[in-house]
Amino acid sequence: MISDNMSELSHLIAQQLELQTELLELEKGKTEILIKGDIEQLNQVMVKEQAFISKSACLEKQCKELLADAGLIGLSFREISKKNDPDSKYLFSRSLDALENVLQQLKKTNDFNNKIILSKISVLGHCLSMLGLHEDSLTYKKDGHF
Repeated sequence: MISDNMSELSHLIAQQLELQTELLELEKGKTEILIKGDIEQLNQVMVKEQAFISKSACLEKQCKELLADAGLIGLSFREISKKNDPDSKYLFSRSLDALENVLQQLKKTNDFNNKIILSKISVLGHCLSMLGLHEDSLTYKKDGHF
């Protein structure tokens, strides 16, 4: 791989690592918000999440364009790192390892947050059924009542 392309790819990986690390911290904060049930704060976090997702998608697009220009589409980052000199290969592999670690933590945090949400939905459903309300009865009639 051309050294300039490798340098640019390393820079994109570093940006993605920084972005995903910030997203992980946001998600950890979201866990506490979900536990408290603070809808206003949850909404604010979701707006911030969208910004992270957009930035991440942009970085991914840049990465794909770089790989296409270098003729490396279809290769994994690990395969690409093998094509470099030992120093670049080592630094690139360390960045990939760090990014992989953050992504794994992010997945675990997201899975935990999903469990909290599903638990709260289950409790809400149980409470509604105890009140005699069923999902099919939760529609408004013409007079505005259930």
